[in-house]
Amino acid sequence: MEKFEKIEEIHISKAIEEIDNNGVPEGRESTGYDVYKDNDDDPPKYYPPKYLIWLAYGYANDEKLEPGSTYKKLAYKILEKYGFKFRNKYGRTDQLKIK
Repeated sequence: MEKFEKIEEIHISKAIEEIDNNGVPEGRESTGYDVYKDNDDDPPKYYPPKYLIWLAYGYANDEKLEPGSTYKKLAYKILEKYGFKFRNKYGRTDQLKIK
Protein backbone atom coordinates (compact mmCIF):
# COMPACT_ATOMS: atom_id res chain seq x y z
CA MET A 1 0.00 0.00 0.00
CA GLU A 2 3.01 2.32 0.16
CA LYS A 3 2.48 3.25 -3.49
CA PHE A 4 -0.86 4.77 -2.49
CA GLU A 5 1.04 6.99 -0.06
CA LYS A 6 2.71 8.65 -3.04
CA ILE A 7 -0.61 10.13 -4.15
CA GLU A 8 -0.64 13.87 -3.54
CA GLU A 9 -3.19 16.56 -4.27
CA ILE A 10 -1.46 17.41 -7.57
CA HIS A 11 -2.05 13.84 -8.79
CA ILE A 12 -5.73 14.08 -7.86
CA SER A 13 -5.95 17.42 -9.68
CA LYS A 14 -4.49 15.82 -12.82
CA ALA A 15 -7.01 13.00 -12.50
CA ILE A 16 -9.87 15.51 -12.23
CA GLU A 17 -8.61 17.30 -15.31
CA GLU A 18 -8.51 14.02 -17.22
CA ILE A 19 -12.08 13.19 -16.19
CA ASP A 20 -13.25 16.71 -17.08
CA ASN A 21 -11.66 16.36 -20.53
CA ASN A 22 -12.49 12.72 -21.31
CA GLY A 23 -15.39 11.75 -19.04
CA VAL A 24 -15.72 8.53 -17.05
CA PRO A 25 -15.51 5.31 -19.07
CA GLU A 26 -18.45 2.96 -19.02
CA GLY A 27 -18.18 0.58 -16.09
CA ARG A 28 -16.00 2.95 -14.03
CA GLU A 29 -18.89 5.00 -12.61
CA SER A 30 -19.37 5.08 -8.85
CA THR A 31 -21.93 2.77 -7.31
CA GLY A 32 -22.85 4.50 -4.04
CA TYR A 33 -21.00 7.73 -3.43
CA ASP A 34 -19.47 10.49 -5.50
CA VAL A 35 -16.86 12.92 -4.25
CA TYR A 36 -16.67 16.67 -4.67
CA LYS A 37 -14.70 19.55 -3.29
CA ASP A 38 -16.25 22.78 -2.11
CA ASN A 39 -14.99 25.58 -4.31
CA ASP A 40 -16.40 28.23 -6.59
CA ASP A 41 -18.10 25.70 -8.89
CA ASP A 42 -21.82 26.17 -8.74
CA PRO A 43 -23.06 23.49 -8.74
CA PRO A 44 -20.11 21.35 -7.64
CA LYS A 45 -18.69 18.70 -9.96
CA TYR A 46 -18.98 15.10 -8.79
CA TYR A 47 -16.45 12.34 -9.44
CA PRO A 48 -16.35 8.56 -8.87
CA PRO A 49 -13.88 8.06 -6.00
CA LYS A 50 -12.33 4.75 -7.10
CA TYR A 51 -11.77 5.89 -10.67
CA LEU A 52 -10.38 9.22 -9.46
CA ILE A 53 -7.84 7.45 -7.22
CA TRP A 54 -7.09 4.90 -9.97
CA LEU A 55 -6.05 7.76 -12.25
CA ALA A 56 -4.19 9.61 -9.48
CA TYR A 57 -2.30 6.40 -8.65
CA GLY A 58 -1.13 6.24 -12.26
CA TYR A 59 0.15 9.81 -12.13
CA ALA A 60 1.91 9.24 -8.79
CA ASN A 61 3.53 5.91 -9.67
CA ASP A 62 3.84 5.87 -13.47
CA GLU A 63 1.89 2.61 -13.54
CA LYS A 64 -1.77 1.64 -13.59
CA LEU A 65 -3.66 -0.47 -11.09
CA GLU A 66 -5.75 -3.37 -12.28
CA PRO A 67 -9.30 -1.97 -12.66
CA GLY A 68 -10.77 -4.65 -10.37
CA SER A 69 -8.34 -3.94 -7.53
CA THR A 70 -9.90 -3.54 -4.10
CA TYR A 71 -8.98 -0.17 -2.66
CA LYS A 72 -12.30 1.58 -2.07
CA LYS A 73 -11.78 2.36 1.64
CA LEU A 74 -8.26 3.54 0.95
CA ALA A 75 -9.54 5.78 -1.86
CA TYR A 76 -12.06 7.34 0.53
CA LYS A 77 -9.34 7.99 3.13
CA ILE A 78 -7.02 9.64 0.60
CA LEU A 79 -9.77 11.85 -0.78
CA GLU A 80 -10.95 12.83 2.70
CA LYS A 81 -7.36 13.75 3.59
CA TYR A 82 -7.35 16.30 0.75
CA GLY A 83 -10.67 17.87 1.71
CA PHE A 84 -13.07 16.05 -0.57
CA LYS A 85 -16.62 15.47 0.58
CA PHE A 86 -18.90 12.56 -0.20
CA ARG A 87 -22.41 12.61 -1.64
CA ASN A 88 -24.73 9.67 -1.64
CA LYS A 89 -25.79 9.17 -5.27
CA TYR A 90 -29.24 7.91 -4.41
CA GLY A 91 -30.43 10.64 -2.06
CA ARG A 92 -30.05 8.62 1.09
CA THR A 93 -29.19 10.73 4.10
CA ASP A 94 -26.86 8.22 5.78
CA GLN A 95 -23.34 9.52 6.10
CA LEU A 96 -20.31 7.68 4.79
CA LYS A 97 -18.24 6.43 7.70
CA ILE A 98 -14.55 6.23 6.84
CA LYS A 99 -12.47 4.11 9.19
